[in-house]
Amino acid sequence: TADKHNGSAAMLAQDRSAEWAGPSQDLSWGSSVRGGQCYIFSAYLKVLGGDATTTYDTRATVAFTFSDGSSEYPKISKSFISTVDGWKKMEGDLCVPSYTKAVARVKLTISGPPAGINLLVDDVFFHEVSSTLYSSWRTEADARIEQLRKRNVNIRVNTQNAANIEVEVAQTKSHFPFGSKINALELPANTKYADYFFDNFEWGVVGQQMKWRPVEKFEGFPDWSQVDPAIDLMESRGVPIRGHCVIWSVDKHVPDWLRYNPFADVQQKCFSRIDDAVGRFRGRVIHWDVNNEMLHGNFFSGRTGSPQIRYDMFRRVKENDPNVVPFLNDYEVVRSGAMTQAYVDQIHEFLDNGAPVEGVGVQCHFNKRPDPVIIKHRLDKLATAGLPIWVTELDVNEPDVTERADGLEDSLRVAFSHPAVEGIMLWGFWNETHSTPSASLVDGPNLEINEAGRRWRQLVLTDWRTNLSLTGGTLTSAGKEFDFRGFHGDYEVKVKSYGVTMATKTFQLPPGDDTLVVDIDMANDIIIG
Repeated sequence: TADKHNGSAAMLAQDRSAEWAGPSQDLSWGSSVRGGQCYIFSAYLKVLGGDATTTYDTRATVAFTFSDGSSEYPKISKSFISTVDGWKKMEGDLCVPSYTKAVARVKLTISGPPAGINLLVDDVFFHEVSSTLYSSWRTEADARIEQLRKRNVNIRVNTQNAANIEVEVAQTKSHFPFGSKINALELPANTKYADYFFDNFEWGVVGQQMKWRPVEKFEGFPDWSQVDPAIDLMESRGVPIRGHCVIWSVDKHVPDWLRYNPFADVQQKCFSRIDDAVGRFRGRVIHWDVNNEMLHGNFFSGRTGSPQIRYDMFRRVKENDPNVVPFLNDYEVVRSGAMTQAYVDQIHEFLDNGAPVEGVGVQCHFNKRPDPVIIKHRLDKLATAGLPIWVTELDVNEPDVTERADGLEDSLRVAFSHPAVEGIMLWGFWNETHSTPSASLVDGPNLEINEAGRRWRQLVLTDWRTNLSLTGGTLTSAGKEFDFRGFHGDYEVKVKSYGVTMATKTFQLPPGDDTLVVDIDMANDIIIG
């Protein structure tokens, strides 16, 4: 057609008889597509003949047909497109398994809008991602961690008796949030569970007992009794709390009394829920996931006939708690690349409509050890939206606990090394309460630590903490100075002379490009010499 995005012409898909019908291209197995490799896809689409008020769910799939007659249809990209969008880019990626059975045919197809809706397609791109050796990727990630998560410190011990002074530096808390989901039925009731949580995590989120459906089983009678003790305990221990979630867009997670009542005032019920939940925990909850998984459900906009309610939810949250950080939260945006670009588009949609979105939550429920290179690629794409990213729900569902630990380490390293990521939350740690028990860090009634749990502690509490004994230093006219580069966080410094502690000082090391100077003034007569 003459209507094109680029070049001399575009492909027109017309007379479509069903949603699945659309333009397709056979790809050569073994050359265009290979097992064990990852691929990046993009295309420009334009919808013709549809309703200007309707957004069409459009997707690209790669169909693998095997010699035994079986097939798989992994989704490579999903986008929401309307006629008013004009030419719109859809993007995604796909990591192809190393299939053990013979592949007979591979076909790329773009489909989705209902029958009768025509599509223009142009500038289709499908390309293999250059392989990066794991050792190279890890070296690059560690270099980013060194740059992003650490800062230079100069400790000045001011005393005239400085010859035998040395210092011990101990990091007591991380600036970067490392946390986990908790089950409010176990915290605080189960002391072993509580002890493990407080010993290993510095942020918390309640997984189930703050959601609308379990809290308000009967209309007008919200019951917070299950969650209040857990919130109280975390708050008393100084653990910042994420709220999950105020509203959930997926139909099956809406309270039955609202879902099955066609005459309900959905907006009024929704705002009442926001007032109750956000108002109750005003000043106590740091973040709220406002309307969960809107890429996968549209109950509220569907019932009201307008997307406006989705933007108004965020405004209502901020009205109830001006200091809380409202988050989007969704899946298939990091574990899969199928909806990564769609999430970026959604972020821009909300911001363009004045919704006070201040954070982007990415669920990372991996079914096996992930590829860190492609994970970074997806995080890079999400970062283009310009908002802070939190990994809100991380787990690696892998029965082989060593492989699970390796996958957890890769996931943590790629997120911690990414400049847009500002926090990481595990989606649980104990096999007896985890939604996927083979993603646990500890097992059994005694919460016995497994290899994944040991890896977490090694990374979060050892490798990414700074603990040093500084015995050299530089003598100055004012005393003695010590220099080091440490991870951002809270510290305690002990000044010693001949092994005896003479002074102790605490300080915070926030992010910054300059050197933080810490002065410790000591009386001359307390030095042993």
